[in-house]
Amino acid sequence: MKREHSFLLGATGAIALGLSPDYAAALAYITSEFVPFEWAILTAICITSPLLPVALVAAHIFTGMRIHWLLASFLFGLIVLFGTLASLVWVAVTFVLSLSLAHGMTLTLGLASSLFLVSSVSSADARLCFGWVPIGLAGLSGLWSLLMAGLVVLSSIVIADGKPFCVAQASGNRVTGVAAVRGFALRDRGDARPDIRISCCAGGGRQRAEI
Repeated sequence: MKREHSFLLGATGAIALGLSPDYAAALAYITSEFVPFEWAILTAICITSPLLPVALVAAHIFTGMRIHWLLASFLFGLIVLFGTLASLVWVAVTFVLSLSLAHGMTLTLGLASSLFLVSSVSSADARLCFGWVPIGLAGLSGLWSLLMAGLVVLSSIVIADGKPFCVAQASGNRVTGVAAVRGFALRDRGDARPDIRISCCAGGGRQRAEI
């Protein structure tokens, strides 16, 4: 496998793993009888979008698929425009500026740049500016989100010192899996601050710590 292909798979894989939602909860939500059909379709599109960059890259690597450069250029601008507007709307709804905006722009750059890199664009400068640089930044953001989960798990183990422990977000929601403590998952939608404080309660004691 070429080095650039390995980089693409790594970057888009980090985006998929770092930004994907809890699909079990999302599926339960969109299949609820109380959710309007149009809203369920929109939600389904949003929750599957983190998987699109790695799917595009995999199709390009293993099947040789390429998108015409004119179509890729048009879609690039459209995705960046729509993604930026959607991110700003989400910030206005959640009142969480930094993480919400970073989450939205990471997804926007990842999708737009991966589509650009699997196109027939031949200009090295264009591929660097609109492809490699954005996909690298988006991949680093996804990697940060994953590393945050590792930090939380490691810190919890150290704090518990071998005793049974539980992990809960500062908002009081109990953490049920590693995916819930990824960087982009650690935000409280009811608070104006990112919810990155994790309380670890060792069994048989009152020891707590905040990250």
